[in-house]
Formats: sequence, C-alpha cells, structure tokens
Amino acid sequence: MKICCIFRGNLENNLRNASSFKACIESVKKLLGGHDVTFFMHLWKSDRDNEIEIYKPYFKENNILLEDNSIYSSIINSIASKYDIRTSYAQVSSMLSLQKAIELVDKSGEDFDVFFITRPDLLFSEKLENIEIDDSLIYFNKHLDLISSGDYCFIGTINNLILFKNLFGYLKEDSSNTLPVRMHFWIYDYIKRICNKEVKLCNIKVGENCEIYKHLGLYPHIKSKIDIFINENNIT
Repeated sequence: MKICCIFRGNLENNLRNASSFKACIESVKKLLGGHDVTFFMHLWKSDRDNEIEIYKPYFKENNILLEDNSIYSSIINSIASKYDIRTSYAQVSSMLSLQKAIELVDKSGEDFDVFFITRPDLLFSEKLENIEIDDSLIYFNKHLDLISSGDYCFIGTINNLILFKNLFGYLKEDSSNTLPVRMHFWIYDYIKRICNKEVKLCNIKVGENCEIYKHLGLYPHIKSKIDIFINENNIT
C-alpha cells in the first residue's frame, strides 16, 4: 500500500532541531510499518536561517515547503475574526497549511492509495495494525471518549483527500459562520455535516499510544515507550 504522510502546521521553537524531527519521522515509519510511505510537509517557518536543512533529508526535493505565516495574516485574521473563539487563528492557520501541503501531493504527480494527515510534533509508540481503509469513511484518532474530538490524525483513501484540501476554502466562503472553529470538534463537524462523510475512530489513541511533545510529561507510560523507541533508533 502506498501512503502519503502529510505534515502541516507549526512547531514550537524548541522542536526545530534534527533530533526532535527525526524522532517524529521514525515514529511515523514505525506506525505505518510495512507500507511504502512518502512524506510531504508544509510548515510555518521560524526566523532561523536555513531551517529547511533540518527537514530536507526526509523529503523529496519538491515535497516540502516552509513559508512565513505573516504573509497570510490578513486572510487568516479575516476568517478567524468571524468566530468568537480564542483558538480560531491557530486553527484557520493550520488548515491553510494543510491545503498547501496537499497541493504538494498534487504537484508530485505520484499515485497513492491512502493519505495520513498528522502533525510534525506528534510521536507514536506502536505500529498501526490492520490498515484496511473503507472509501466511505474518514478515520480520526481517538481523543477522550468522543468520536468528534480527534484532530491530531486523519486517515482515508486518496479519493477523499480533496475534502481536506477544500477545508480552508470552505472557511473562507462560509459567510454565515455555519462552522464554528472550535478546537477538537470542528473538523469532525466539517467532515460529517458539510461533506456528508461518516467518521470512524482508528486505534491511534491520544494519551495511550501517541502524544505531542509538550504533553509527554503528562503521560509517563507513553513517555517511557517513546524514550525506549528513541534509544533503540539512536536518535540524539
């Protein structure tokens, strides 16, 4: 199975280093072990010179793009300001980044069976078993006990990637504000209500077998697994 792994969004400055990003990449390889995985990434860059050199070893030449978020602040603000929600700017910005990452997939001209959308600061502690993707479903990671609350990872057939590519455009055209950009819930609302796609939880479970870097300290059992994984792969 050919899988395009798509990273989107931003990184905290302390994670913009070779060891942190290598840990992320290697954990994705472990998660999707046994499959042919090609990586793509759009990242909002820092002001560090030559930052792209940190990430380039893991991408084909045209599969990565770093941009200055401030270039798009006007359009992001115009959308985010429609919603009286504290996290709106970050959510809208992330979806613009996702659109740009998917455009890299389109431009590559490669054929894929499945997409895997994730974050560049997320670590996985085990392999994702039995990847059998139904074209009628979009698969979300499990977060808490609600099917609507996952927004770290998304999996689907490549035919359904267009739904995520169009998400930012939908926000831009949503003049009646029918899709409140509420963290952990709004992407489910978009997929289910706007796109009329059914959602299913996969066995990627936040707080159980995956977590973002800044939250690892809250989950010692995951951190210990990640530490073992990092040591086994000589990630320093």
